[in-house]
Amino acid sequence: MIWWWLACARSPGIEGCAELRDPTEVEDCRLEEALALGDAEAVRVAIASIEPALSRDLLRLRLAVRDPAQARSFCEEVEGDEARRKCEQVLGRPHLSVPPEGG
Repeated sequence: MIWWWLACARSPGIEGCAELRDPTEVEDCRLEEALALGDAEAVRVAIASIEPALSRDLLRLRLAVRDPAQARSFCEEVEGDEARRKCEQVLGRPHLSVPPEGG
């Protein structure tokens, strides 16, 4: 019984997220998996494995919004025009990349 719980508790990895049925759950899973990677290069490799390009851009945009200090690097890699416009909005708010006081 414990083996079943351990198998279910394992992380699906970014590739495994595509197996989820709900599109929102797929994209949320990809975000959580990318955040769990931590390493910027590992995140970029993982993003490259995602199909379609729209999903790659969505993840890049969500990561840029979540971490404005890294926004420029994620936004430089977006592929679509709409994602590029959204990234320009994120990059246009430089106050978001300032660390909070005391932190």
